[in-house]
Amino acid sequence: LSVMSVANAAFTDAKDFTAEYTEAAEVLTSLGVLKGYTDGSFQPKGEITRAEVAAIVYRVVTGDTSDKSVGIYADYARFDDVKSTAWYAGYVGYCNNAELIKGYGNGKFGPNDKVTGYQALAMILRAMGYDKNGEFTGTGWEVKVASTAQQRGILVNINQGTLGVSATRELVAEIIFQAITKNTVVYTPALGYYTADLLGGVATDSLGYKQFGLTKVSGEITAVDYQNKTTTLTEVVDEYQGYRKQTLVSDNALG
Repeated sequence: LSVMSVANAAFTDAKDFTAEYTEAAEVLTSLGVLKGYTDGSFQPKGEITRAEVAAIVYRVVTGDTSDKSVGIYADYARFDDVKSTAWYAGYVGYCNNAELIKGYGNGKFGPNDKVTGYQALAMILRAMGYDKNGEFTGTGWEVKVASTAQQRGILVNINQGTLGVSATRELVAEIIFQAITKNTVVYTPALGYYTADLLGGVATDSLGYKQFGLTKVSGEITAVDYQNKTTTLTEVVDEYQGYRKQTLVSDNALG
Protein backbone atom coordinates (compact mmCIF):
# COMPACT_ATOMS: atom_id res chain seq x y z
CA LEU A 1 0.00 0.00 0.00
CA SER A 2 1.45 3.31 -1.08
CA VAL A 3 0.32 6.24 1.03
CA MET A 4 0.80 9.87 0.06
CA SER A 5 -0.45 12.68 2.28
CA VAL A 6 -0.81 16.11 0.76
CA ALA A 7 -1.97 19.28 2.45
CA ASN A 8 -4.84 20.97 0.65
CA ALA A 9 -3.52 24.12 -0.98
CA ALA A 10 -5.25 27.21 0.37
CA PHE A 11 -7.34 29.24 -2.03
CA THR A 12 -5.52 32.35 -3.23
CA ASP A 13 -8.34 34.42 -1.74
CA ALA A 14 -8.53 32.48 1.55
CA LYS A 15 -8.48 35.75 3.49
CA ASP A 16 -11.87 36.64 2.01
CA PHE A 17 -13.66 33.64 3.51
CA THR A 18 -16.02 33.68 6.45
CA ALA A 19 -14.08 31.40 8.79
CA GLU A 20 -16.92 28.95 9.39
CA TYR A 21 -17.38 28.31 5.67
CA THR A 22 -13.79 27.62 4.60
CA GLU A 23 -13.88 23.93 5.39
CA ALA A 24 -17.07 23.32 3.44
CA ALA A 25 -15.63 25.01 0.35
CA GLU A 26 -12.36 23.06 0.57
CA VAL A 27 -14.05 19.69 0.94
CA LEU A 28 -16.64 20.25 -1.79
CA THR A 29 -13.99 21.57 -4.17
CA SER A 30 -11.76 18.58 -3.50
CA LEU A 31 -14.66 16.21 -4.17
CA GLY A 32 -15.31 18.00 -7.47
CA VAL A 33 -18.85 18.94 -6.43
CA LEU A 34 -18.12 22.66 -6.46
CA LYS A 35 -15.54 24.12 -8.82
CA GLY A 36 -12.95 26.74 -7.98
CA TYR A 37 -11.30 29.01 -10.54
CA THR A 38 -8.20 28.36 -12.64
CA ASP A 39 -6.28 31.10 -10.83
CA GLY A 40 -6.64 29.21 -7.55
CA SER A 41 -9.36 31.46 -6.17
CA PHE A 42 -12.81 30.51 -4.92
CA GLN A 43 -14.44 33.95 -4.86
CA PRO A 44 -16.35 33.14 -1.66
CA LYS A 45 -18.31 36.40 -1.63
CA GLY A 46 -19.31 36.09 -5.29
CA GLU A 47 -22.95 35.48 -6.13
CA ILE A 48 -24.13 32.21 -7.64
CA THR A 49 -26.95 31.47 -10.06
CA ARG A 50 -29.83 29.03 -9.96
CA ALA A 51 -28.28 27.05 -12.83
CA GLU A 52 -24.95 26.79 -11.00
CA VAL A 53 -26.66 25.42 -7.90
CA ALA A 54 -28.53 22.92 -10.09
CA ALA A 55 -25.11 21.72 -11.30
CA ILE A 56 -23.91 21.27 -7.72
CA VAL A 57 -27.06 19.37 -6.73
CA TYR A 58 -26.70 17.15 -9.81
CA ARG A 59 -23.14 16.20 -8.84
CA VAL A 60 -24.11 15.52 -5.23
CA VAL A 61 -27.06 13.30 -6.12
CA THR A 62 -25.45 11.38 -9.00
CA GLY A 63 -21.80 11.35 -7.95
CA ASP A 64 -20.95 12.40 -11.53
CA THR A 65 -18.39 15.03 -10.60
CA SER A 66 -16.74 14.80 -14.02
CA ASP A 67 -20.09 15.66 -15.66
CA LYS A 68 -19.59 12.83 -18.15
CA SER A 69 -23.28 11.86 -18.20
CA VAL A 70 -24.95 15.23 -17.84
CA GLY A 71 -25.51 15.60 -21.59
CA ILE A 72 -28.06 12.80 -21.46
CA TYR A 73 -30.48 15.12 -19.69
CA ALA A 74 -30.12 18.19 -21.91
CA ASP A 75 -33.62 17.73 -23.34
CA TYR A 76 -35.29 16.84 -20.05
CA ALA A 77 -35.97 20.35 -18.76
CA ARG A 78 -39.56 21.54 -19.08
CA PHE A 79 -38.80 25.26 -18.98
CA ASP A 80 -39.15 27.77 -21.80
CA ASP A 81 -35.93 29.54 -20.82
CA VAL A 82 -33.72 26.44 -20.68
CA LYS A 83 -32.56 25.56 -24.18
CA SER A 84 -31.01 22.16 -24.75
CA THR A 85 -27.85 23.83 -26.10
CA ALA A 86 -27.18 25.80 -22.92
CA TRP A 87 -24.26 24.66 -20.74
CA TYR A 88 -26.63 24.15 -17.83
CA ALA A 89 -29.38 22.28 -19.73
CA GLY A 90 -28.36 18.81 -18.53
CA TYR A 91 -28.08 19.84 -14.89
CA VAL A 92 -31.42 21.60 -14.89
CA GLY A 93 -32.99 18.79 -16.91
CA TYR A 94 -31.88 16.11 -14.48
CA CYS A 95 -32.91 18.06 -11.38
CA ASN A 96 -36.24 19.05 -12.90
CA ASN A 97 -37.03 15.49 -13.97
CA ALA A 98 -36.11 14.25 -10.49
CA GLU A 99 -38.34 16.98 -8.98
CA LEU A 100 -35.44 18.53 -7.10
CA ILE A 101 -35.97 21.99 -8.56
CA LYS A 102 -39.06 24.04 -9.32
CA GLY A 103 -39.64 26.89 -11.71
CA TYR A 104 -41.49 30.12 -11.13
CA GLY A 105 -44.81 28.58 -12.13
CA ASN A 106 -44.98 30.30 -15.54
CA GLY A 107 -42.81 27.92 -17.51
CA LYS A 108 -39.67 29.78 -16.45
CA PHE A 109 -36.75 28.58 -14.37
CA GLY A 110 -34.60 31.70 -14.39
CA PRO A 111 -31.28 29.86 -14.83
CA ASN A 112 -29.21 33.04 -14.71
CA ASP A 113 -31.07 34.57 -11.78
CA LYS A 114 -29.11 34.84 -8.56
CA VAL A 115 -30.13 32.11 -6.15
CA THR A 116 -31.28 32.91 -2.63
CA GLY A 117 -30.37 30.88 0.41
CA TYR A 118 -33.96 29.69 0.69
CA GLN A 119 -33.95 28.44 -2.91
CA ALA A 120 -30.65 26.61 -2.45
CA LEU A 121 -31.98 25.01 0.72
CA ALA A 122 -35.16 23.88 -1.00
CA MET A 123 -33.16 22.18 -3.76
CA ILE A 124 -30.87 20.22 -1.46
CA LEU A 125 -33.64 19.36 1.01
CA ARG A 126 -35.63 17.81 -1.83
CA ALA A 127 -32.54 15.78 -2.68
CA MET A 128 -32.53 14.59 0.93
CA GLY A 129 -36.11 13.34 0.53
CA TYR A 130 -38.27 16.27 1.66
CA ASP A 131 -41.11 18.13 -0.07
CA LYS A 132 -43.08 15.01 -0.94
CA ASN A 133 -46.30 16.91 -0.18
CA GLY A 134 -45.29 20.15 -1.90
CA GLU A 135 -44.66 21.90 1.40
CA PHE A 136 -41.87 23.95 -0.17
CA THR A 137 -44.24 25.73 -2.55
CA GLY A 138 -47.00 28.26 -1.97
CA THR A 139 -47.41 30.78 0.82
CA GLY A 140 -44.89 30.46 3.63
CA TRP A 141 -42.61 28.00 1.83
CA GLU A 142 -39.51 29.87 2.99
CA VAL A 143 -40.48 29.38 6.65
CA LYS A 144 -40.99 25.66 6.09
CA VAL A 145 -37.65 25.32 4.31
CA ALA A 146 -35.78 27.18 7.05
CA SER A 147 -37.57 25.26 9.80
CA THR A 148 -36.70 21.90 8.26
CA ALA A 149 -33.08 22.93 7.73
CA GLN A 150 -32.82 24.24 11.29
CA GLN A 151 -34.18 21.00 12.72
CA ARG A 152 -31.65 18.97 10.72
CA GLY A 153 -28.68 21.09 11.84
CA ILE A 154 -27.96 22.48 8.39
CA LEU A 155 -28.09 26.10 9.56
CA VAL A 156 -25.67 25.66 12.46
CA ASN A 157 -23.26 28.30 11.06
CA ILE A 158 -25.78 30.39 9.14
CA ASN A 159 -27.63 33.55 10.11
CA GLN A 160 -31.18 32.96 8.88
CA GLY A 161 -31.48 36.66 8.11
CA THR A 162 -29.16 36.14 5.13
CA LEU A 163 -31.31 33.47 3.45
CA GLY A 164 -33.70 35.83 1.69
CA VAL A 165 -31.10 37.65 -0.39
CA SER A 166 -28.72 36.53 -3.14
CA ALA A 167 -26.54 33.79 -1.71
CA THR A 168 -22.76 33.88 -1.87
CA ARG A 169 -20.69 30.96 -3.13
CA GLU A 170 -19.41 30.25 0.36
CA LEU A 171 -22.93 30.24 1.82
CA VAL A 172 -24.12 27.73 -0.77
CA ALA A 173 -21.04 25.60 -0.07
CA GLU A 174 -21.90 25.59 3.63
CA ILE A 175 -25.55 24.69 2.96
CA ILE A 176 -24.62 21.83 0.62
CA PHE A 177 -21.88 20.49 2.86
CA GLN A 178 -24.01 20.45 5.98
CA ALA A 179 -26.88 18.82 4.07
CA ILE A 180 -24.87 15.98 2.52
CA THR A 181 -23.47 14.95 5.90
CA LYS A 182 -26.97 14.48 7.36
CA ASN A 183 -29.00 11.31 6.86
CA THR A 184 -31.57 11.38 4.09
CA VAL A 185 -35.22 10.80 4.96
CA VAL A 186 -37.95 8.37 3.99
CA TYR A 187 -41.57 9.50 3.75
CA THR A 188 -44.77 7.56 4.30
CA PRO A 189 -48.26 9.03 4.81
CA ALA A 190 -48.58 7.20 8.12
CA LEU A 191 -45.22 8.13 9.62
CA GLY A 192 -44.26 11.30 7.78
CA TYR A 193 -40.53 11.92 7.34
CA TYR A 194 -38.08 9.80 9.27
CA THR A 195 -34.37 9.01 9.09
CA ALA A 196 -34.43 5.31 9.87
CA ASP A 197 -36.34 2.15 9.06
CA LEU A 198 -38.53 1.96 12.14
CA LEU A 199 -39.03 -1.78 11.68
CA GLY A 200 -35.45 -2.76 10.94
CA GLY A 201 -33.72 0.08 12.72
CA VAL A 202 -31.36 0.67 9.79
CA ALA A 203 -30.39 4.32 9.47
CA THR A 204 -30.83 5.97 6.10
CA ASP A 205 -27.55 7.01 4.47
CA SER A 206 -26.47 10.59 3.84
CA LEU A 207 -25.96 11.83 0.30
CA GLY A 208 -22.29 12.24 1.10
CA TYR A 209 -21.99 8.61 2.12
CA LYS A 210 -23.99 7.28 -0.83
CA GLN A 211 -21.90 9.02 -3.49
CA PHE A 212 -18.52 9.74 -1.89
CA GLY A 213 -18.22 7.40 1.08
CA LEU A 214 -18.31 10.32 3.51
CA THR A 215 -18.52 8.99 7.03
CA LYS A 216 -18.01 10.64 10.38
CA VAL A 217 -15.57 8.81 12.61
CA SER A 218 -14.13 10.30 15.79
CA GLY A 219 -14.90 13.81 14.63
CA GLU A 220 -13.43 13.31 11.16
CA ILE A 221 -15.15 12.87 7.83
CA THR A 222 -13.53 10.42 5.45
CA ALA A 223 -14.30 9.96 1.75
CA VAL A 224 -13.35 6.67 0.13
CA ASP A 225 -13.56 6.40 -3.67
CA TYR A 226 -13.52 2.92 -5.24
CA GLN A 227 -14.66 4.04 -8.69
CA ASN A 228 -11.37 3.67 -10.61
CA LYS A 229 -10.71 -0.05 -10.28
CA THR A 230 -8.21 -0.51 -13.09
CA THR A 231 -5.10 1.28 -11.81
CA THR A 232 -2.42 0.57 -9.25
CA LEU A 233 -3.45 0.41 -5.61
CA THR A 234 -2.87 3.87 -4.23
CA GLU A 235 -4.20 5.74 -1.22
CA VAL A 236 -4.26 9.53 -1.26
CA VAL A 237 -5.21 11.49 1.82
CA ASP A 238 -6.02 15.21 1.70
CA GLU A 239 -5.98 16.73 5.16
CA TYR A 240 -8.23 19.62 6.15
CA GLN A 241 -9.07 21.30 9.42
CA GLY A 242 -10.74 18.33 11.06
CA TYR A 243 -11.83 16.68 7.82
CA ARG A 244 -10.20 14.10 5.61
CA LYS A 245 -10.78 12.99 2.06
CA GLN A 246 -9.35 9.56 1.36
CA THR A 247 -9.15 8.09 -2.14
CA LEU A 248 -8.50 4.40 -2.69
CA VAL A 249 -7.83 3.07 -6.18
CA SER A 250 -7.24 -0.61 -6.91
CA ASP A 251 -6.74 -2.90 -9.89
CA ASN A 252 -8.56 -5.62 -7.98
CA ALA A 253 -12.33 -6.12 -8.24
CA LEU A 254 -13.74 -4.38 -5.20
CA GLY A 255 -17.17 -5.04 -3.76
